[in-house]
Amino acid sequence: MENHSKELMDRSEDWWQNASDEEREDAFLAVMSRLYDGAIVDKKSISDTLSDIFEFDYHMEVFCMVCGFDELYEKMEN
Repeated sequence: MENHSKELMDRSEDWWQNASDEEREDAFLAVMSRLYDGAIVDKKSISDTLSDIFEFDYHMEVFCMVCGFDELYEKMEN
């Protein structure tokens, strides 16, 4: 799992470094607006936010743990 996590984070970092400013801005806006809608506006659980708001399936729960999204979401809920 640790190797897979490092690969995911490396891939993400590579994408970020190679993305244009506009692509990074679009990614930030897309993620943050969905996070805000799920956690703050709709008060959904993390799994419901992932499925209903982001339209992801269960495999993204691994990504959430790798990048700290699950911890961030938990702090926002409290």
